[in-house]
Amino acid sequence: VRGNTNVVERPEVQAEGQGLTLEPGQASETKQMRVLVADDRPEVRSALRLLLEQDTDIVVAGEAPRIEDLLAQVEAACPDLVLLDWDLPGLQPSELLPALRSHCLCLLLIGLGSRREDRRSALSAGADAFISKTDSPERLLPALKYHLGWRPMGREARSRSQHA
Repeated sequence: VRGNTNVVERPEVQAEGQGLTLEPGQASETKQMRVLVADDRPEVRSALRLLLEQDTDIVVAGEAPRIEDLLAQVEAACPDLVLLDWDLPGLQPSELLPALRSHCLCLLLIGLGSRREDRRSALSAGADAFISKTDSPERLLPALKYHLGWRPMGREARSRSQHA
């Protein structure tokens, strides 16, 4: 399932065009989602970490200020989800996304950007969703909760699926 992730006014989250709904509290019944934050700006990484750490279903598995750091951390830790700044210097989505997923098949990737064309670019490059940096911070956690309920996998299960 690929597409935009939108937060609706009531406390449930829907994937635009997918007809999938996660009821409140449903995600908390699963394990913690391990998230890697990739952004070259330390203040953005810090703000995202602070926001994410407010939720007990999410743990920040690491931060990557550069593409090289991102690749190394995904290979080493195989997180559940990467929040990827679509303006990260050196980003070549057509090369990076397949490289990330070659290390971790079940990796979810959410693009983050501030330009309207970033959304289109991220989704067409294979990102699972896109969140605008101009949206309020309160929209990020519900969008991640949707993905947490969608397909979290433990590292052992991810490794088995890669070698199957």
